[in-house]
Amino acid sequence: GGAIINLSSNSYMLGLDGYPTYVTAKAGIMGMTKALARELGPDAIRVNCLIPGWVMTERQRELWVNDKDLNECIDQQCLKEAIPVEDMI
Repeated sequence: GGAIINLSSNSYMLGLDGYPTYVTAKAGIMGMTKALARELGPDAIRVNCLIPGWVMTERQRELWVNDKDLNECIDQQCLKEAIPVEDMI
């Protein structure tokens, strides 16, 4: 038994433009998670994927955050707030 936790991004669910390689990689992580969950489940190994939303790091705030994009992202999240870095630690 055991557990594997992967980390992906909601960028692939939103179909965001501007960084197709990143979006493709994050979609692939979800696909891998589903395949591994089915493959490893019989051995009592859980495989889950966390998709926290847009985590507000200093770099994010300095380079990419703007009201329009942030509001669009929050609209897609279950928790209707920006995700602070502390929540990921």
